Amino acid sequence: MILVIILWSVSSLDYYLISFFVKYIPGDIFTNVSVSTISEIVATLISGLVYKLFGPKTAFVTSFCFSALGGFLIALMPNASTGLIVLFILIAKFGISFTFTMVYLITPILFPT
Repeated sequence: MILVIILWSVSSLDYYLISFFVKYIPGDIFTNVSVSTISEIVATLISGLVYKLFGPKTAFVTSFCFSALGGFLIALMPNASTGLIVLFILIAKFGISFTFTMVYLITPILFPT
């Protein structure tokens, strides 16, 4: 139960935080939001498939690795070109959207009605 609370807290905080701060990332805001939305749609579509094929533990580790990679790249290379920043946003938003969807998928399985 504690693990699910931690997963909900971390994934929801990161998901809404990156969505809020997209407007402050260098580059065109419309491009950043468009890329963020596209990566979120793709992550939502494949999260169920990855969960079904590899199980929840591997899916969560993979999704958190994607979001950490994107976040570290944004933080370590703030003066990168606009195209690279957009790619880093894509990776981070993909990972955290994947995690957020996984939390939604795993909660009814762990706590059936």
